[in-house]
Amino acid sequence: MSGNVTDATGIANITRRFLPLLLRRNVSVKLFPVWRNLVATLIVDDPVCCTIDERGIVFSKRRSITQPHLDDFRETLVKTIYEENYRTDVLVHGAPCPSWDLELARGFDRNIGCYYWEAPPIPTQQQRILQCMDEIWAGSQYVADMVAENFHNGPVSVSHFRHSLAPEWFAPRQRTENETFRFLAVSAYIPRKGFDLLFSAFVRAFEPQDDVELFIKVNPGEGCRVERYLDIVIADPTKRARVQVIDRYLSEGEMIALYDYCDAFALPSRGEGFGMPFLQAMSRGLPTIGTIETGTGDFMRPNNCFPVECCGPPARLAGSPVFCRDCRFIRPSVDHLIDRMREVRKRLLATFRVAERGRKFVAAQYNEEKVLGDFVELYGGSSQTPTETTDRYAIKEYLSKMAEREFPGSFSQLRNDLAQFDDLLPYNAFERVFIYGTGFVGQEIFNRIGCYTKISGFVNSSSEEAGGKEFGLPVVHCDKLASHKPTLVLLGSLSSSSKDAMLETLAVTSRKTAPFFAVSFCPLQVTLVGRTARYVLMPNKD
Repeated sequence: MSGNVTDATGIANITRRFLPLLLRRNVSVKLFPVWRNLVATLIVDDPVCCTIDERGIVFSKRRSITQPHLDDFRETLVKTIYEENYRTDVLVHGAPCPSWDLELARGFDRNIGCYYWEAPPIPTQQQRILQCMDEIWAGSQYVADMVAENFHNGPVSVSHFRHSLAPEWFAPRQRTENETFRFLAVSAYIPRKGFDLLFSAFVRAFEPQDDVELFIKVNPGEGCRVERYLDIVIADPTKRARVQVIDRYLSEGEMIALYDYCDAFALPSRGEGFGMPFLQAMSRGLPTIGTIETGTGDFMRPNNCFPVECCGPPARLAGSPVFCRDCRFIRPSVDHLIDRMREVRKRLLATFRVAERGRKFVAAQYNEEKVLGDFVELYGGSSQTPTETTDRYAIKEYLSKMAEREFPGSFSQLRNDLAQFDDLLPYNAFERVFIYGTGFVGQEIFNRIGCYTKISGFVNSSSEEAGGKEFGLPVVHCDKLASHKPTLVLLGSLSSSSKDAMLETLAVTSRKTAPFFAVSFCPLQVTLVGRTARYVLMPNKD
């Protein structure tokens, strides 16, 4: 692996997190850090042991890593930097695209680039480097779509690779309610992040007597610029005192404590390749305010956060670096941001329900075990986990390919229907939810909504107990479904005839139990299955 690993940036932190996961999968890893970061963070202890490579970089078997943000990764970094018996079949580039080492890449059979970009079009310089890769691992579906569109006639293969959070982020939240309401924003202080919009919204949304504070966490050394800007845009000294700036390094434990100390997260970013601070905020159960049109859309949905609308088409952003001056960034609405901040400030029960839904989603989809499984799909590294776990991911990949081949275009409609129904009638409002069908459609439904609510099991019309075991769930024969007293049944089929047959079977079941809802997809239809009849509740025929 080559790239940023030793500085305090988000990409470097993601790479450092990825290294232990690879080692846990018994993957042979050799680390080639970007040289400027290596020299800045590693101190030679014994000059006698030093060697100098062809690029003039000093190496030593004995080094001490001095930066505090590397304390938790010291052993892993040293182990992988000085790994000598490494394979040369795959090189993963983890730095920002312009820093990818193409000279180093020539010594490897296959090159994979971990890529993040925030706004189209992809700069020409980066396009040339991307074309040198055999495969691109995009940090979000937004980035994957951007790369795929850019190389729709090219040789580059694109995969979406999700990231993980350490288990500490999912520990029970330690905080107490205070009268003062505290908003938090965490990011580098650059124009793309939308701090100017955030400061404007905060000043307009709240008066000093509202007892609201705003905490800004930026990178070390950026605090002076933030303070100077605040002194210009916030003339009222009383309001200015309500904004606190933190620019020192915080350990991971301190970052978690900072999130827990605050009541909500708000950042109207104009574009994200992924959006790690948003993910962290949701993992701590904070109501999260931000845009969802770019990389954050992977985990920020209208039903688990507080999305900020845009006020016009994407446009160029003043102050952007020269290499991305032609990029078109989204334009968050300050007025809608104000509405969202005031809404969250009220501490309504509905607000906490939305935040809890976001927390459950992130905990289910972005934990380390989930990411390890995704890595098995992408890379095929060896695993110490039981065979049936590995088989689950192989089956999942096979079923996804089958689904796209059998129902081209339908799966995107299925995902839209799932999101639409959850907005109207949340899944977590039901206690005994079953999925009728254990094929790839049923399993796709589980993958999409299993993080929102507890699925009681799968329903099957045959005697074969297939499908559910991969997810650790029981498979109930339709004749015995009544004994489980279902409240919601999701039909795992896209065929009209199959859906009609399933509803007829459920009608028989309803004679032995209380009425329940049945939901079919493509198109979305909600049916109340009663003891004597079926009532179509949606769509409205009128």
